[in-house]
Amino acid sequence: MAKMFIGGELVDSVTKETYEIRNPANGAVVDAIPKGNEKDVQQAIQAAESAFKEWADVTPEDRGSALMNACELIKKNTSEIAQLLTQEQGKTLFEAGLEITIWCMVWSSMPGSPLRCVDRMCRCRKKALTAWLFVNLSVCAAVSFHGTSR
Repeated sequence: MAKMFIGGELVDSVTKETYEIRNPANGAVVDAIPKGNEKDVQQAIQAAESAFKEWADVTPEDRGSALMNACELIKKNTSEIAQLLTQEQGKTLFEAGLEITIWCMVWSSMPGSPLRCVDRMCRCRKKALTAWLFVNLSVCAAVSFHGTSR
């Protein structure tokens, strides 16, 4: 079963509730994932606040190296990740691979972002699927809502 990543650890929801992720092409169960709630969100916020204090002392160069290392790990596992995206979202392998490539391109450019975005918001294109806000490239958080009506 998949887990949430909070405070550097893989964890279940505090309620231990889960729901199934099904392949939209054939209805097969791909995995069960934690059904997070407000308490889980509060834990994630507290972990991010703690991490912010710790990462505030890390140099931009070291933060950039961490992002580049993450991109390299993702690139090495592109095939496996693309398979998972295809199973859980129903997209083609080509589209999943393209999504991963674009993600790595964006994150690979992040180490230079503090030079371009200091104490202001970087604007994205209209109708873009992703918006970025840079305040201090110390802690990054992502909240993802899986495509479900629950």
